[in-house]
Amino acid sequence: MNGTAGTATASGRRIGRLTTPTGAVGRLVSPRLAIDDRRLLEDPDHVPSCDVGPVVGRGSAMASPRGNPLDFPDMLTGPGAFAAVAVLGVTVPTGARPHRAL
Repeated sequence: MNGTAGTATASGRRIGRLTTPTGAVGRLVSPRLAIDDRRLLEDPDHVPSCDVGPVVGRGSAMASPRGNPLDFPDMLTGPGAFAAVAVLGVTVPTGARPHRAL
């Protein structure tokens, strides 16, 4: 039984090391996506900063109906969602047990 608990703790630490910086970076970058979405609405010829090349880009998705599935830009949900990911990344390695749906 002790080996299982140690494995779960090590697994939680690995998850925490992955999700904490990922959530923090996403939280910092998501407002930029919201700004680009607003500029794209004002000027359809605007090239968003997230369009790195013809293969990697988000401009076409922002302009499509898929970019606003709930009638508001999905980039506005990013700051809260990424903050939640970072918080989970900090709490899980400490031994907190989130609801199993998470």
